[in-house]
Amino acid sequence: MLPLVAILAITGIKDLVEDLRRHSLDNEVNNSAVTRLGDWANVNVPEDDRPWWAFWRKANPNHKVSKGVRKLREKEGSYDATFLYTDNPLPAESRDELTPPPGELGYFPASASSYTLESTGKDSNPTSYPPRNRSYTLESTPSRPGGPTPSLAVSARSRKSTSDVVSYDHSTPGTAKWERTLWKKLEVGDVILLKENEQIPADVVVLATSDSDGLCFVETKNLDGETNLKPRKSLKATAGIANEEDIEHAQFWVDSEAPHANLYSYNGVLRWRAKEEKPGMEHPVIEGRDREMGGEQQEPITINELLLRGCALRNTKWVIGLVLFTGADTKIMLNQG
Repeated sequence: MLPLVAILAITGIKDLVEDLRRHSLDNEVNNSAVTRLGDWANVNVPEDDRPWWAFWRKANPNHKVSKGVRKLREKEGSYDATFLYTDNPLPAESRDELTPPPGELGYFPASASSYTLESTGKDSNPTSYPPRNRSYTLESTPSRPGGPTPSLAVSARSRKSTSDVVSYDHSTPGTAKWERTLWKKLEVGDVILLKENEQIPADVVVLATSDSDGLCFVETKNLDGETNLKPRKSLKATAGIANEEDIEHAQFWVDSEAPHANLYSYNGVLRWRAKEEKPGMEHPVIEGRDREMGGEQQEPITINELLLRGCALRNTKWVIGLVLFTGADTKIMLNQG
């Protein structure tokens, strides 16, 4: 009897130590830093994220700044995203327009407006699949005269994008900015910015990269043990996105399949409306009416446009991506025993 008790006690102590170590490593990973687009509302996240039985917990609204995130930002300071604009210089005519007269401050007011970035599904339950309806809306108030002089980075944001999903026919407040947060704070529908050699915090579809051909390279040894770099590419419709203002003016939605453990397969569809078409003089009957949106366009999303959690970005200055799956829904987590 004593040998059996001893074996059980030793086994229990060993399992306890391993669980404590695993818990410590999980906390370290979950509290890693990532760059996310902030100052806009991701309505895919419920305002009250408490389960029905946890009525005593305090509700945590969308992207509320927690104590851990606050400490991270105090430690790192303001995030510098000027490398985005260095890679995408302004054309000569745009620089002339943005250059203030001598002796005057270069102030660029923003008008109040809103935009919508949607992703459709069939289920309204955030914990069930296929994914529920998603609609990401940014609303804000206009800037007031007398604000601070914009930097070169702010001026560069006025560069017009050539992306199919970006339309500058409507104005936006221009309040969206890149901010640092924790991996565990990411939600489906967030837009993140990854730099070279950074770990990928979630399963992300590539919207744009620093490469003119929309290519990027990832190291997948944490997933499949292979050390050779694998190429991934951005979606053609979003390849022209280069900064946060382009994302503010973008309008599209994603139809995604439910999460599964297959590392080499993914099927989704990017949908967007064609840019507005203005009636011409050849149609005198409808001349003067409001412009109508064009027909719906779509582009398939495969595993070649997906960056999986656990991989590392290599040989690519930056990548802008849209979060599809987080936490336990990522492929690396579904493959764990």
